[in-house]
Amino acid sequence: MIDQTEWDNQGNGTITIKFYAEDEGGNEGFAEIIVRKDVNIPLITINTPITNGIFGFQPPQYDISVVEPNIDAMWYTLDSGATNFTFSSLTGTIDQTEWEKFGNGAVIIRFSIRDKAGNEAFTEVQVNKDLIAPVITIITPLIGTVFEDISPIFSISIDESNLDFFWYSLDGGNTNTTITAFSGTISESVWSLLPRGHVNLTFYAKDEAGNIGQNSVLISKNTTEEPPPTPPGIPGYNIIVLVGVCGIVTLIIVKKKRGRIEP
Repeated sequence: MIDQTEWDNQGNGTITIKFYAEDEGGNEGFAEIIVRKDVNIPLITINTPITNGIFGFQPPQYDISVVEPNIDAMWYTLDSGATNFTFSSLTGTIDQTEWEKFGNGAVIIRFSIRDKAGNEAFTEVQVNKDLIAPVITIITPLIGTVFEDISPIFSISIDESNLDFFWYSLDGGNTNTTITAFSGTISESVWSLLPRGHVNLTFYAKDEAGNIGQNSVLISKNTTEEPPPTPPGIPGYNIIVLVGVCGIVTLIIVKKKRGRIEP
C-alpha cells in the first residue's frame, strides 16, 4: 500500500509512481507507472424538470449536466434510494411504473453520480404531481333559462390552483371559444349561428398537468318570431284606394235611400 501520508500530500491530477531496486553489486533499476488522483466529486446540474414543476399522469422528462471526466455509474431515485434506476444518457424520461407509485402531491427526484475513484455526489429536485382535474361551477346561466337573439351572460368559478386556460363550447366541442375571465358574454357571432331549440353550454378548464375538467348547463334559444305576412292584394289595384272608393259608394247609396222615405 502506498504510504497514506505521502499520498495525501499529492494534489488532484496525474501522479508518477517509481519503484526502485538495488542488487548486492550496487546496480539500480526502476520502473514507473502513471496514475491519476481524483479527489473531486462529480458536479451535477438538473436542467429539467425545474423546481416545483407540475406533472400529471405522465412522468417528467429529465435533462442533466455533469462535470466529471471519469464517470463510473449514474442513477436516480424517487424514494430516497430504496429503489434506484441506472441510466447512461443525460436525457430521458422517469420510469412510468415508478412514477405511478406516487399519488397527488410532492415528489423528490434525486440524481446520483459515482466516478471511477469512488467519489459520489447527488442533487435533487422537488416536483408536484397533480392528478385532480379542475372543478367548474356554473353560476349563470341557470338550467332551463330561455334566451332569444341576444347571447347569454355567463358567470363561473374554477377550483384549481394550477389553472392553465379555460374555454366554452355550444356544440359539444366542435367549436371552442377561449376565455380569460370568469364572467362575460357568450360570443354573439357563435350564438347567432345556433338554431332554435335546446343548447348545451359546456365550460372546460385545463390545468398545467394536462388534467381537463368540464361542466354543462342546458339552456334554450327562442328566436324572435317574424311578423305575420301581409294579406295578398288584388293584382293591378291599390287595396287602400279600392277600400276608400267602396266606402264613398256605400255612403251615397245610404243617402239616396233616406231621401226616398222622407215626406
